[in-house]
Amino acid sequence: KVPGVAFWKYQADGQDFVVVDLRAGGGVLAPSQVALLCRRERGVGASGMVFVLPPTDQGGAAGCVARLRTFRADGREALWDGGALRCAAAFLCDRDGLEAPLDLPLETPGGTVVPRVHEDLCVTVDMGSPNFEPSEVPTLIAPNFEFDDEVEGWTGGGQAVLEFPLCVGGYDPYENKYQRYMSPQQREVLRRRREDPEEGQEGEFWSTSCVNLGGMPYAVTSGSKNDYVFDSLDVDRLDMAKWGQAFEFHEDFPERTSAVFVSLWEWLEARNVGSFSSPKSPYNRQLEAFEAGRSSKAPEAKLVVRCWERDHGEVACSAAAACAATSGA
Repeated sequence: KVPGVAFWKYQADGQDFVVVDLRAGGGVLAPSQVALLCRRERGVGASGMVFVLPPTDQGGAAGCVARLRTFRADGREALWDGGALRCAAAFLCDRDGLEAPLDLPLETPGGTVVPRVHEDLCVTVDMGSPNFEPSEVPTLIAPNFEFDDEVEGWTGGGQAVLEFPLCVGGYDPYENKYQRYMSPQQREVLRRRREDPEEGQEGEFWSTSCVNLGGMPYAVTSGSKNDYVFDSLDVDRLDMAKWGQAFEFHEDFPERTSAVFVSLWEWLEARNVGSFSSPKSPYNRQLEAFEAGRSSKAPEAKLVVRCWERDHGEVACSAAAACAATSGA
């Protein structure tokens, strides 16, 4: 059973959250109670729950106005969530009569985050710098790219996994070439994988970049064939249940991962002009005019994204996933 509790309901770009104010007292609900309330068939129905609590002594000293604990719809606690932070900031403004524009430092298990409430009451959140260091993602894939530590907006130890051809959805057909270098245990694992009816097929190689954003690991992929415009990933026709789970439970992600499937902007631009053989897309024409000085407006590149969240499945919107897609792209 769930005890009676006063709550507010907010949504951010289609992600709805139940907000509970515990600053005057009361305890956080158990994960099973959160999951029950978030059920759309028998509960309030939501993408998650946010509990607003008084800041700790450390958070208060840092200027935080409140402490947040965020839970997914299945009852699992998250370090923090971009949509939940925006909903909590809107709630605090409404509940406490705060006037925009203002910054609202909030304490979370993932650290202090500062949403900004603008004059039009739009709420934005600085998602922090993307971390590409493989051990921080975390991923077991060996780094294939090195960058300068001074690169603005990047964090990590100077190594990254970018556009790595990750074998997904089956066994790696090239592993047998290196069996003579394998230990008996590794050979046995390979043998079992090939005899498993669910894994007894060759996998596909997906161009994958790995990044941690907001404490959440993300595998950002533009598909298995992205050398040409007409080979770009068509996210509209993607089997999300199949490939989302294949990435989430891939053995190279020890803590599992969320997956972001990105359709390159060239795909949409080429499709909009009606033919792949068209001489130039609207984007390229605008780019040419901008570079030649005939236009002062820079072209805008489009990324169409579908996201598979770890522990949650496909979601309609995710701020962290959008940032991860931009970072990976």
